[in-house]
Amino acid sequence: MSAKRNSWSGGGRLCCLCVVLASLALAGPLQAQTFTVFPADTIALAINDSAAVVGAETSIGFGFLRTPDGTFISFRAAENAVTTPKSINNTGAITGIYGGADLVYHGFVRDADGAITSFDAPGAGQTKYQGTLPASINAAGVITGYFVDQSGNLHGFVRTVDGTITSIDVPNAEQTQPVGVNDKGEIVGYWNDSRVHGFIRSAGGAIKSFKGPDGARLTYANAINNNGIVAGVFDDQTGGGHGYIRQRGGAFTTFDRGTELFTTALAINDTGTVAGDYKANKHGKENGFLRHPNGGMETISAPLATAGTHALTINKDDVVAGYFQTRTGRQGPVTSYGFIWTP
Repeated sequence: MSAKRNSWSGGGRLCCLCVVLASLALAGPLQAQTFTVFPADTIALAINDSAAVVGAETSIGFGFLRTPDGTFISFRAAENAVTTPKSINNTGAITGIYGGADLVYHGFVRDADGAITSFDAPGAGQTKYQGTLPASINAAGVITGYFVDQSGNLHGFVRTVDGTITSIDVPNAEQTQPVGVNDKGEIVGYWNDSRVHGFIRSAGGAIKSFKGPDGARLTYANAINNNGIVAGVFDDQTGGGHGYIRQRGGAFTTFDRGTELFTTALAINDTGTVAGDYKANKHGKENGFLRHPNGGMETISAPLATAGTHALTINKDDVVAGYFQTRTGRQGPVTSYGFIWTP
C-alpha cells in the first residue's frame, strides 16, 4: 500500500468526560489520588506530558484522542477501518494500527492537525493477521514497531520522519519485536530463540541483547526513557514474573509489589518512576501500581474495577493512564473503561 494522506474522522463525533471519582487513600503514605473515568468500552493506551491521551473505542472500532481539557475526538485512520492508536508524542502526533475486513494490519501517523498518513513496512505480509504494527513514536516523529511477513515471522522496523523505513532483526533471532523508542532514537524490545531476551538498539543501529538477572528464563523489555533506563519483566525458574529496571550500564534493580507473584513494569518516565500491573497468580485479578525512584510503591485500583485495573502508561508528572474492567457476576460480560489516575 502506498502512503496516503487524509483527514477522515468520525464525523466530528465528540463526547464529554463521564465521571470524576473522589480522591482515594491507598496503603502507604496518605496521598490524594483521583481517577478520571472515560466512557464505557474504551481503553487508554498512551499519555503525553500534557496529559493528552489516546486509545481505542472497542465497541465501534474508532480510535480516540482525549485532549487535556477533556474533549474526546474520535477518528478512524481509513474509512470502515478498525483503528487502534498506540502512542502519542508531546507535539500531539499519534501512531497506531488500523485494519479492514481482510484483517491485514497497516500503520498510520496522525499529525497534530488531524491529517493521517498510512504506511506499510517493506516485506510486510498482506494476508490475514499479517502487516505492519507500529508501537511507539518519539518527540521527533520517529516510529518503531514490528511487521509480520508472509511466513508469519515478526521483524522490527524504524520509520523516520521522511517516511524511510528500515527493518530491525536481532542477529540469530527467530522473531524481533520492538515496543518503544525514546527521544534519542534508542529502541527497546524483545526477541526470541529458544527463550525470550531483551534488546536495545542505538540510534545508529547497534543492537545490544540482554537477559534478566541470574535465573531469568524469559526477559521482556517494555519501555525505555530518555536516560536509556529500561523497564520490563522477567520470569524466574518457577514461572513467577518480576518487574525490573535496567540502568544504561547494565545494572538491574528487581522489584515486586509486596508478596505478589506476577509484577510487570510497563512504562517508565525520565525521573525513573514506573507504572505497571501485578497480581497474586496467573488467574488472579490485576491491579496497577506506581513505583517511585526510592522504591516505594502504590496500588492503582479503580473503585468500580470488579475485574481488574491495568496501568499502561505514565507521563513526566507521574500521571498514569490505562483501563479497568467491570463484570456483573462471575460469568457476566466484561466492560472496559479507560482512565487517568492523578497522584
